Amino acid sequence: MRNPPMLVVAVGLAVLGAALPTARAARNVILMVSDGQGYNHVAAARLYSGTTPVYETFPTRLAVATFPLNFSSAPTGGHVQVGGYDPAAYWADFNYPKANYTDSAAAATALSTGVKTYNSSINYDNDPAATGTPLKSIFEIARDNGKATGSISTVQWSHATPAAFGAHNINRGNYAALATEMLNSGKLDVILGAGNPDYNNDGVLVATPQNAQYVGGAAAWAALKAGTTPFHLVQEKADFERLAAGDLGFLTKGKVCGTVQAYETLQQRRGAGDPQGVHPETFLANVPTPAVLARAGLNVLNANPNGFFVMMEAGGAVDWAAHAAQKGRVIEEQTAFNDAVSAVVEWVTANSSWEETLLIVTADHETGHLWGASGAYTELTGAGAEVLGSMVFNSGSHTNALVPLYAIGAGAELFSQYVIGTDLRRGSYIDNTAVFRVMAAASEIPEPATAALLATASLLALRRRLSPRT
Repeated sequence: MRNPPMLVVAVGLAVLGAALPTARAARNVILMVSDGQGYNHVAAARLYSGTTPVYETFPTRLAVATFPLNFSSAPTGGHVQVGGYDPAAYWADFNYPKANYTDSAAAATALSTGVKTYNSSINYDNDPAATGTPLKSIFEIARDNGKATGSISTVQWSHATPAAFGAHNINRGNYAALATEMLNSGKLDVILGAGNPDYNNDGVLVATPQNAQYVGGAAAWAALKAGTTPFHLVQEKADFERLAAGDLGFLTKGKVCGTVQAYETLQQRRGAGDPQGVHPETFLANVPTPAVLARAGLNVLNANPNGFFVMMEAGGAVDWAAHAAQKGRVIEEQTAFNDAVSAVVEWVTANSSWEETLLIVTADHETGHLWGASGAYTELTGAGAEVLGSMVFNSGSHTNALVPLYAIGAGAELFSQYVIGTDLRRGSYIDNTAVFRVMAAASEIPEPATAALLATASLLALRRRLSPRT
């Protein structure tokens, strides 16, 4: 005989109060994203370097499903889920993940708001049709609770992923509008990335400025350079390095907009060096590393006594390199991302603690269908440190593959409550919307949906434990 439902609920409510607080409250939340990173992008960099990235030692390691609500590029109305992820179908059919995949905007919106939506959305709901509805994001919730907020990227700082942690728009392509909101809404304290119209992709000052859309347009860029915005503009590599070293004394304002001296990416778009090989000796000399950007942003944000939320797309161009099937650039970008994560871990150890800081490392989606052979789920193999091993891009686009997630610190244990399935090779997996839920819950942000979902998860788990097996 099964336990009476009311008994289950009564016992569940009795223990719920004791169960949920076991997650430590996070003063700081750091979300690090390697755009386009799948399990094999991590493996490729590991095999090449001969070293294991620090995040692969984190106590929480799960897979993440990334599919969007639907595959439209505009709001269609309603919330009917189209598509999904089927582990059996994935491993039975090599072509399965080549369809029904998310774009970066919908994926970043799911991470930022906990809501599945259409492709191309930047924090916009799919309902109603045509117009959609703005969604409240984790950076806004954090701001409402007195925390500092930041959005950092290694590509243009108004590109899809960083924009989803600083703005709203019905379409990701409206770069100038996204940048304008990020600069003028008052909801961000730190913006770092590329998009500098005065420089080209080789970090060379140009005679005629390029399209300034990524920084809000020509007038907005002129205002930033003139110092008439709420942000202190940082462009020089040396100034990024001063911030990274903890020297904030030269800042004239509490908010920082760091726009590196390169147009689209920190390094991936440069012309020097064969993109099929790894050539750090050809890196742009006037551009800071992702690790420097990470430390710089953390030092500025940490001035807020209430803590901070920051999204760091420290691997923003892993996706770009995978789209172009650039083996060497993928390893360069993923290695730089790994170095940035190591820098963040070192910063937390020196300036905070894992008792008050939650660090999440994940991706928005996989790009390139990267495997060790053509047309088969063959694992990558290495040929020795600093030698390219087997790497085959089986697609020039995104895929519907699971991506990895690693977490450590205050509240990381909450992820276990959101497991929705088991993959044949990747193990337990969650939906990407759970990242938002955990960030909100770990911060003890009063977000009703989060509390309700946690309560439901706890009660269902308790019901399974109390009910005898039949």
